[in-house]
Amino acid sequence: MIILETKDLCKIFVDGAGNRFHALKNVNIYAEDGEIVGIVGESGCGKSTFANVIASIVKSTSGTVMFNNINITYLNNKERKEYYKKFQMVFQSPLGTFSPKMTVGRYMIEPSLNFKLMDKESAKHYAKKLLAAVKLDEAYMKKYPSELSGGELQRVVIARAIGLRPKLMVFDECTSSLDVSIQQEIVNLIMELQKKRGFTIIFITHNLVLAENICDRIYVMLNGEVVDVLNKGGFQCSSHPYTKDLIDSIFTIQAQQKEEL
Repeated sequence: MIILETKDLCKIFVDGAGNRFHALKNVNIYAEDGEIVGIVGESGCGKSTFANVIASIVKSTSGTVMFNNINITYLNNKERKEYYKKFQMVFQSPLGTFSPKMTVGRYMIEPSLNFKLMDKESAKHYAKKLLAAVKLDEAYMKKYPSELSGGELQRVVIARAIGLRPKLMVFDECTSSLDVSIQQEIVNLIMELQKKRGFTIIFITHNLVLAENICDRIYVMLNGEVVDVLNKGGFQCSSHPYTKDLIDSIFTIQAQQKEEL
């Protein structure tokens, strides 16, 4: 069953001088139930714009976004709130959704209260269970963002996101600002949670090797377009020049690192 599908999705931005910029050009991407789908490309390729469009943060210029066979291309406020019960997004910077003046506990219980899913005491108990799911103990409930490391903050954000039991989760460069060792911990956590809870993942990254290791299918983007699609195990089978350049650059970096060692 297809959970998410975009059809000929386009987004045009216009600058102050009236110049038109195509951030997305006829993007066709789909994700089936329980899949991990990667979107890979360099900065400025359109992958984050794509994420913001399917998150209903940015409106597309044309094209269609289907979620569970329902057209969600243009949602009103009430429809968007219902959509967010089934869709959650984790951004590169945890502080983008986490007020520095808010404790972890207050941050964690907000969704349950905002969506009127349970009373405050039940929400607190549920928040502690969610923190345990991302390997943080209940003492974190009383902490503020300034007291947490980048990896701990991202774990808290993930814990809150899974609390609504979404069908689809988008991770937009969620590990790129973390140390390499912490990146792997967060990726392992995401994979563990996905296996336990069965949600579909759109994993957005500039790291083709990381995507190849965890994704069932990878869409390679360049200048707002999908230029290549790689199925699992087909990482080095691509004939597209841009994908081949990405692969070559990875192996060049790895060779340089070995020489330095």
